[in-house]
Amino acid sequence: TTQKIKKFGLQRVFEEIEWAGKNKITFLFIADANFGIFLERDGAIVEKIVQTKKETGWPEIISNSWTKNMKTGTIELAKKLYDAGCFKKFTASIQTTTESSLDAIKRKNADGSVFGDILYTAKDYGFPVSTELIIGLPEETYSSYIDTLDFVYENNISYLYSILQVLTNSEMGQKKYIEKYGMKVIKTESSFSDEHSKEYELISVGTNTLPIDDYEKLLLFQWFIHSFHDNHLTHIFANAISKMYNIKITKFY
Repeated sequence: TTQKIKKFGLQRVFEEIEWAGKNKITFLFIADANFGIFLERDGAIVEKIVQTKKETGWPEIISNSWTKNMKTGTIELAKKLYDAGCFKKFTASIQTTTESSLDAIKRKNADGSVFGDILYTAKDYGFPVSTELIIGLPEETYSSYIDTLDFVYENNISYLYSILQVLTNSEMGQKKYIEKYGMKVIKTESSFSDEHSKEYELISVGTNTLPIDDYEKLLLFQWFIHSFHDNHLTHIFANAISKMYNIKITKFY
């Protein structure tokens, strides 16, 4: 991955950060899908952001996508931004903990011990961790997705979930890939549609390991637990029962 990444010159990046500070830009999004992958370089960018905010008071909020293959040094960069008041939580990329599914999408999460260190350090530093889960990934099953949910709840990670979107020009969007994993791909109206313009997207609603019936059951369960537990309607009662009888949160629901 690192060999394919193109970099802007650091001086250009520094000047853009200075411009954001001078022009009182409230929100700054770092357009880097793997921020933190180059610890020394990205560390210099973080230092510049912190310095600029200290001198000008801007930008107020930073949003970025941390590198998928996180290292322990990644959390140190996050702490500097957190201490400067630039963000409220650390987003760790998980999507799934199912190894066969990660292989199918050619992705690798941080090593278990490294990720454990990151979670422990984040807790020690006092800032929350969040992530995103995806429903419908190849090789995922109903029970394996529940296992990922259990991991998230056991480690006090807040999360968002989404349905797998299939991009036309991606490897996943190719006929050979779709047939290999038995993906059931449909075209549906996008949430970005409005009365002025209609937009559509391709989503996967089943695979050879997650039949449509299981997919619908899983989607309903995820909606249910997110609505009641994650939105704090029943979480106190559920957590109490979970601790009292030593059962998983997903088992309670």
